[in-house]
Amino acid sequence: MAQNEAVATQDTLVAVPNKRAKRMIQLELAKQLQKTFFSPAIFSIDEFVHELSPYKNLSDIELQIELYNLCRKQNFPRCADFIQFLSWAPAFLSDINEIDMQLTDPQAIFTNILQIKEIEEAFQDSKAEKTTPETSRKSEYLRFYEALYPLYQAFNQQLMEKGCGYNGAIYRDEAAHVATYASALPYKRYIFAGFNTLSPAEIAIVKWLHQHCNAELYFDLDRFYERHFLDKFIKPIQNELNLSEIETIGNDYGTISKQIRLTGVSKTTTQLLCAIEKLHAIERKQGHLNDTVLVLADEKMVLPFVHLYDHTNANLTMGYPFAATPAATLFNGWFDLYINALQFMSEQRSDTTLFSAKELFSFLRNPILQEIIGNTTSDGFAAIEKLQHRRLLFVSLPEIEKVIAEWLPAVTEKPPVLPQFINFALKLLNSIDKASPHSATVQLLLKDVQKLALQLSNSRIDSDIRTACYLVKQLMSSLTIPFKGDFAHGLQVMGVLETRMLDFKNVIVVGLNEGVLPKRKSHNTLLLYDVKQHFGSPSEQHKESVFACHFFHLLQRAEDITLIYDTDSEGTLAEPSRFISQLQYEVKVRGLQDRIEITEEHLSILPKLNNSNSRIQIIKNKRIMEKIRNISFSASALNCYMLCPLKFYLQYVEKLVQAQAVVEPLQANIIGSVFHRILEKVLNGYLAACNRSAYIQDFTNNLTLHIAQAMNSQPELSEADFSRGKYYMAGQILDKMIRNYLKCIPAELSRARIIGVEIGLNHTLPVNGGSVHLKGIADRVEEENGTLAVLDYKTGRTDAGELKYSSMETLFSDIKQAKLFQLLFYLFLYQKDKSEATAFKTAQVKAGIVCVREAVSGNSRYIKMASSFPNSDSTLITKELLSEFETCLIRLINHILDTGIPFVQTDREEHCQYCDFSMICVSSSLSTS
Repeated sequence: MAQNEAVATQDTLVAVPNKRAKRMIQLELAKQLQKTFFSPAIFSIDEFVHELSPYKNLSDIELQIELYNLCRKQNFPRCADFIQFLSWAPAFLSDINEIDMQLTDPQAIFTNILQIKEIEEAFQDSKAEKTTPETSRKSEYLRFYEALYPLYQAFNQQLMEKGCGYNGAIYRDEAAHVATYASALPYKRYIFAGFNTLSPAEIAIVKWLHQHCNAELYFDLDRFYERHFLDKFIKPIQNELNLSEIETIGNDYGTISKQIRLTGVSKTTTQLLCAIEKLHAIERKQGHLNDTVLVLADEKMVLPFVHLYDHTNANLTMGYPFAATPAATLFNGWFDLYINALQFMSEQRSDTTLFSAKELFSFLRNPILQEIIGNTTSDGFAAIEKLQHRRLLFVSLPEIEKVIAEWLPAVTEKPPVLPQFINFALKLLNSIDKASPHSATVQLLLKDVQKLALQLSNSRIDSDIRTACYLVKQLMSSLTIPFKGDFAHGLQVMGVLETRMLDFKNVIVVGLNEGVLPKRKSHNTLLLYDVKQHFGSPSEQHKESVFACHFFHLLQRAEDITLIYDTDSEGTLAEPSRFISQLQYEVKVRGLQDRIEITEEHLSILPKLNNSNSRIQIIKNKRIMEKIRNISFSASALNCYMLCPLKFYLQYVEKLVQAQAVVEPLQANIIGSVFHRILEKVLNGYLAACNRSAYIQDFTNNLTLHIAQAMNSQPELSEADFSRGKYYMAGQILDKMIRNYLKCIPAELSRARIIGVEIGLNHTLPVNGGSVHLKGIADRVEEENGTLAVLDYKTGRTDAGELKYSSMETLFSDIKQAKLFQLLFYLFLYQKDKSEATAFKTAQVKAGIVCVREAVSGNSRYIKMASSFPNSDSTLITKELLSEFETCLIRLINHILDTGIPFVQTDREEHCQYCDFSMICVSSSLSTS
């Protein structure tokens, strides 16, 4: 264009594969002309076709509504309601779109499908006796396939009469009438550039323009992949358009030196961190990222990427998914509340609206609602806290204060759901600060939902809750929030299809796994594979070849290439893409090792962000040291410090706790607390009873009452409803556990003398610069034949190996020895405690765990004693061992008190799995996918 002065640029039309290529052509043209000029008309191929066509392209939802209206009018099978219709309609729309894009004969395809189905049914009939209901079902089944082609015809006719259509129909119509539509075009020169693949409909359009308007075609090919793609993609275009042989085929793979790194790492986040580390290295070397592209094989990876990388100066062509915004979470929560409340009302045959407490509090904790009704002084926050404190599994509408209830859906059997949802969104919009980013996201969806509601109303489709939920969620999944960026400067971030016609010096591809690139089969179809293949529809293999073409073109002129794939099989196949194997094979076969160097590595460690120390460090200042000095150290606190110093700081120094949540089901620690409370009552009563056998029997008879009293005494369960649901089930579990264990108590206490139950233990331990307070509670202390034993009750599982002593170093470093550490800690405190409850002292001491679960299951060795020597079965804890324990305990606490040692998070990922603070800890948040 720059060299052709015979045709002015404004008289030229250029068609390219995508919008990104369009912008790059404008930029390059400006560089070459170096003067003011009128830009040529540059369209993506899709824009060009729709610019020519008189028909409007409808969205997926609009097409579904149009098709549903037609099906109702024709009494089409499988169309009892909109939800049943949706079970097959998306596949049908996808199939006819492909049929039209390929210009295949729809009547022949649907006739073949029907004949195959008839043969299948006839074969089945010959193997089994016919029954009237079965015959009726098969008749309906065949009637569905018989009606597909008439439906296709009627649907296209209905759309065309309304001046609209779906993408494939518009392409087919334009291929048939291009002479009429193109006659009005004002251009003198037509250029089609970068189309290494074209559908039959696109070829028909380009063919007419080539024959009648001398349209020019430019291909970008390389000898490296010539034999793979030339015959498959280029030859059909050449033959159809009667083009001469392509003479200019490049040899960039053979002349441009390339450094290719293949990197296998585990998890999505780690892949992105490796990519970010590479970006920083390129920026340090070049001083900019102007000729660098980051390609996301799976475009869903854009979400973690924008949270990991400062993308201020990056250009992201894909938008931020609306589905990942707080607004989407809030709207999903609104529908979940509605659907589940309606289902519960139906099952209970009740008119009272009951909301799941877990879903309700999740809904109310959404940051948008918190911004409106939840702050530390508002009535709304107080109402939420009050309601949450009651620990209900289900909350009825009358129990919810007005400040909360006004945001909840009004649940009825046949409501106008979409109008109610729109009112909810409008109320949100009016209540949110207009400067808040939430305002823009709510408004983005609201506009489309209002349009949808109008379409449903005009079509007289009942927007029941299931229909409304499906359609709104479909809208949310398709919406994206655009990023701001410069397509000519800085890092470019895009998907594979957007890289067509673009060249970059530095290329980083993330997520290059089999099943991701090339993609797996992505949609359902009503068409059989053999039928599609017979009529020339593109197979999955053909589509994979198209992506291979794009992938190898992306690397064609690149010099520094990093290909990263996932080695973890949890989310994807832990297998590199076949494109990597093909690249390695081609380089070797063509003898290009001197030009293209391929290195491979597998990483198992987490890269550091921006090459800086990303570990959190809390320096122990004066304020923190004062708080530490006031801590009463328990075995749990010390185990917590050994597990993760940062967790100890957050939990015991700053005393951070999670917001109260519905306990569903009961947490193990609460079940354990209830059990301990009941057992304390049993043992104290048993020891004081004159007739112990009668006492056990009486306690057993009234056990249900005792459990209810113990559960109600727990602050978390004070207002819980134990008559139904998972609280009831938890009560039954406790009942069975305690009832069976009561049978073991007489035999236990006949062999030993109980010294005390739930004994509080205290000791002031001298340490560097002063002393600290130690505390604990011994569940049971007994004496048998002169030997004192400190016992701890556990309702969970305990393996004997956890109580095997190996060394003091292991005891103070291995979290698997936490139970043994706790036992020795209690035994140490008992020996040091000077209260009346611990007056009985003896030289021979033991410690062990009463495994209630094993006692209930009939294991006679349910009391497991701690060992005292490595590789020994001896259970006597020596004075020397306790003395060594005290020395190490002092060393541990001095470590906590050392102002020169900051609190840092653990470097062992398995310790973070169930941590309450994982969301605010860099270590755990970066190691998840």
